Amino acid sequence: MLITVVVLFALCWSPLHLFQLIVWFYPTIQNQKTKFSYYLYVGSYFLCHWLAMAHSLINPFVYCFMSNNFRYF
Repeated sequence: MLITVVVLFALCWSPLHLFQLIVWFYPTIQNQKTKFSYYLYVGSYFLCHWLAMAHSLINPFVYCFMSNNFRYF
């Protein structure tokens, strides 16, 4: 179960950290010239952030299906 939780944590949080690293090393990516590129930037950030926060939603299901003690209560 621990391996599953760690792998899910890495999968959920990696896109947001990668996005932040890209913005850190290429700050000009925040200056969008067209409306499409602006929406692409904001949508990418929203998707990465949503995936990171979805980890909190996934955790109880992992504990429920993989732990006998959790199912008992």
